[in-house]
Amino acid sequence: MEPVQLKFLFANKEGVKITLATTRDQHVSEVKTQLLALWPPGLAKPEAITSIRLICMGLGVLQDTKTLVECKVPIFPGHPTPVNVSILPPKSETQALIASYDANRAVPASMNCWCTIS
Repeated sequence: MEPVQLKFLFANKEGVKITLATTRDQHVSEVKTQLLALWPPGLAKPEAITSIRLICMGLGVLQDTKTLVECKVPIFPGHPTPVNVSILPPKSETQALIASYDANRAVPASMNCWCTIS
C-alpha cells in the first residue's frame, strides 16, 4: 500500500511533535498504537488508545475502525501530513468536572424569592 508520513502535533504542547512513517491501509487504531510506542517522554501517556483523538485536515476525529484511506487522510509529496493529537482526560477527572458543573447549576431548595409591588 501507499506509504504516508504523518506529523503529530500535540494540543496545548508547544513544540511537541512526532513524525511517523506508515501506510494508508493501516487502521487508525493501529496508528495510535504506533504513536504510543513513540510517545514523548515529558508527556503523560493516556490510559488507552481510545483516549487519543486524532484530527486531520478538517476531517474531524478519525475513527479507530477505519483505515487512513477510508478517513481520506491526504498525502503531500513535499512534507508530512499534519495530524493534531488531543488527549481525553482520565474518566475520574472528567466525571469530577461534570459533577462540579452540575452542582454549581443546581438551585438550593431553601432559596426563596419574594416580591412586593406597592
